[in-house]
Order: sequence, then C-alpha cells, then structure tokens
Amino acid sequence: MPSRADSTEKTPSKLKSFSGETSAKEDVATTEMPKYEDVLADFKITIYPNPTKGLLRVDITGVEIPKDARIYIYNVQGAIVRQLTGISVSNELDISAQPAGSYIIKILLNKDNISTWTIIKN
Repeated sequence: MPSRADSTEKTPSKLKSFSGETSAKEDVATTEMPKYEDVLADFKITIYPNPTKGLLRVDITGVEIPKDARIYIYNVQGAIVRQLTGISVSNELDISAQPAGSYIIKILLNKDNISTWTIIKN
C-alpha cells in the first residue's frame, strides 16, 4: 500500500469517473480513488493518485501558499527527477517518462513546514 513517509493514516474519498456504457439519462458512476492527505500547520495537502501511471496531482489548501514554496520528486538514488516552483492550490506533476518504481515527493512550504511522501509509479 502506498504510504506517506511518516505513515500518517489517510482516508479515501469518492471521485466521479465516466464509464463508456452510461446513457444520457444515467448518472456518472462513482468509484473509489484513494487520496492521501496530510495536515501541516495551516495547510492541508492532498496527493493522488498513488500509485500513479505518471500524472500526479498535489492540492494544497489552507492559508496562502508562500511564494518560495517548492515540490521536489526524487528517485531512489536521491536524484531530483522533477521540480516545481511557484506552486499553487492545484499542481500537476508528470513523471510518466520515469521508470516504474518508488519515488519520494518532498513539499517545502517554508522552512518549518515540510511534508515527505512515498509515491509509487506503475
């Protein structure tokens, strides 16, 4: 099971997804997609999907995000494979060019608020 580095408990939430067999009168099917969340000071961080096939979403809500906030993704050798500066409330990171395996995502909101996660890429 994918986990956050400090193994804080996470809860899945429901998202709507389209099934190719719905009619115009049918409602969109609801499926389970795990979202992993962390509360860090006044920020709520949500990362999904994990595991991922390449596109990873990082949502940050709460107080205003500092201008110098950054997101880093590291491979198991410790090399940075993706970096995002000037992050916003909703961020998308693409690691589809990277090989399958485990990655570490580090979210630095300021010097006192750092969140570290383990990401699995299929």
